[in-house]
Amino acid sequence: DFGKIGAATLKMTAEKFDKQISESKIKDILSLIKKLPPHPDVLQGLNLLKNSGIKMVALTNGNMEVVKAQLKYAEIDHFFDELFSVESVKQFKPHPTTYAHVLKEMKASPIYTMMVAAHGWDILGAQRAGLMTGFVSRPGKFPYPLAEEADIIGSNILSIAQTLV
Repeated sequence: DFGKIGAATLKMTAEKFDKQISESKIKDILSLIKKLPPHPDVLQGLNLLKNSGIKMVALTNGNMEVVKAQLKYAEIDHFFDELFSVESVKQFKPHPTTYAHVLKEMKASPIYTMMVAAHGWDILGAQRAGLMTGFVSRPGKFPYPLAEEADIIGSNILSIAQTLV
């Protein structure tokens, strides 16, 4: 469970700085993941992709409850045709099995499928599964040095969407 990993990491970090953090405070902090607003470009970019007939799915290392809450809170849940969690394959991204599972469920070919992400490790995992990739180079996000360059690189989702359509 990715939430348990997050909680454990938060505890370790607190200990590193000789801080005490209660279980309820950890729970409160981790609950904020469900209340993140989308970046300003996301609505327009997803709308452009959806209106172009591109099928979109979300794949998360988190659990299904969290991804549903995140997307609903951000008011972007309606853009996605399907939601997937690594819970079903018991392998975290970037393991290629996670991407292969989505391809199988969607009856999609990797050569006609693209992973768009702002995480270099996610791009690497998708490449290893044979997918095309789009890297969102937001401030503070960098490609993983051991991965090949993504097929498309854009500063945000909208710029990637404009390249695709």
